[in-house]
Amino acid sequence: MSQLDPRTDSRMDSRISIKARPRVLLVAPTALDDRGRPIKQRRLFLPGLTLPMLAAVTPTDFDVHFCFESVQDVPFDQDWDLVGVTGMGSGIVGAFRIADRFRHRGVPVVMGGIGPTLLDPEEVLAHADSVVRGEAEDVWPRVLADFRAGTLQPVYTPDAPPDIHTLPVPRYDLLPRELLGPWRSVQATRGCPFDCDYCSVTAFFGQTYRKRPVDQVIRDIRAADSRHIAFIDDNIGVDWNWCEELWTALIPERITWMSQCSLHIADRPEMLALARRSGCRLLSIGVESTNGNGLANHGKAWNRPERYEEAINAIRGHGIDVSTEMMIGLEGDREDVFERTFSFLPHGQPDLDSSDSHPHAGPRHAAPPAARDRGPDADR
Repeated sequence: MSQLDPRTDSRMDSRISIKARPRVLLVAPTALDDRGRPIKQRRLFLPGLTLPMLAAVTPTDFDVHFCFESVQDVPFDQDWDLVGVTGMGSGIVGAFRIADRFRHRGVPVVMGGIGPTLLDPEEVLAHADSVVRGEAEDVWPRVLADFRAGTLQPVYTPDAPPDIHTLPVPRYDLLPRELLGPWRSVQATRGCPFDCDYCSVTAFFGQTYRKRPVDQVIRDIRAADSRHIAFIDDNIGVDWNWCEELWTALIPERITWMSQCSLHIADRPEMLALARRSGCRLLSIGVESTNGNGLANHGKAWNRPERYEEAINAIRGHGIDVSTEMMIGLEGDREDVFERTFSFLPHGQPDLDSSDSHPHAGPRHAAPPAARDRGPDADR
């Protein structure tokens, strides 16, 4: 690492004056439009859990505030002692820009999330004083303790993933309620057992799959204080016995919920019926491509394009809508990929969220060290 420059590196300032109750701002950046402007919304449709979870593990002698840039202006001109910035996907560009502005004002910045974890630490540290690589629940209190002591470190990496059985209730009370839509985020599982090589989930979690206790999931749903729950799991339908336990427990809660799932659920009509009964109305499914060979080249041969229409109709036949995630530009795609994708849509008639295929930051499977060597059955 290059020698610190006291004119630009705010780690030098963190030793000077620490308040009795430092003010900490946690920022969730938005993506930028084609002119480099933050993309704004009138309402925050789906608030993420990163900021509420970090606040939940923050000691009470820190004064924590949130900023969701998609619906709020970043308060650069206010008095902050420490700023935490998360980032993933295209939002990482705006995240760097936000971090740079705070550091220019002499405010120390800590970055974390999927983007900063998978990038080379040196690239992140060009914009931040510290980077948290991996899941942050166990690391964040140590970051704050070091900040208070004036010994903020450049890189923090957890020794092991946090115990998913003992997570605190997210700080839903700190969300800007006047700017929210009806949906609240709850997490029931982390990771995915599959090994799709384009997926940042596998790179971040190391192909692990961890399930939370059902009673704690119900606890968080009640704390979220909404009848519309988005399970922000990467694949909620893996362990069907656990799903049966959770979805049965959801029935008396009388909620409407959505989540992400694989197409495997289409082969389990009894689970589809239970999901519908428990309140499921939408599943987001990684169809990815109509190019079967391309899918096989990327570790998803079990997605068979010839069965898409049948599978989607099976799910919709149980009263659950389908949002498909698709990519264009996989290995083996030719110019006809656009026509083939367009032709697929009227058959299954799914809602569509498409993107071009591009490598995620960092090398394939650049998982945090604590997760890198864990097998797919480690937490099942």
